Amino acid sequence: MRSTLLDAQRLHAQFAVQTIQNEITTIKQAVNTQGTTANSLFQVIDAPALLNRPVSRLKLYPTAGGVGLGLSILAYALYIVMLVRRDHAVYTPFDLQKVTTTPVIMQFPQLFSTNCTAVG
Repeated sequence: MRSTLLDAQRLHAQFAVQTIQNEITTIKQAVNTQGTTANSLFQVIDAPALLNRPVSRLKLYPTAGGVGLGLSILAYALYIVMLVRRDHAVYTPFDLQKVTTTPVIMQFPQLFSTNCTAVG
């Protein structure tokens, strides 16, 4: 009984080895029929598009710099406009008359920081 089981396992192993050897032989034949050069082993699917003349990237840098400079000047101008528009301070009696209809009776003289420290 034991020898029959061992014989069956031996036959199964021999069959597996024979199958693997057949696969190896088939692959070797396929490689031999194709050849071993790079053109026969690989196929180019999408060939690169070659230009007629070289393209210089040198024009891109001044263009990008000009666009950046223009945008920065525009942003600075908008910043200045926002600062001026947000300034609602009263500087002269005419500004006060624009804000309120109350008449200006008296105006303080312009005080400098040196005068303020001497008074206080």
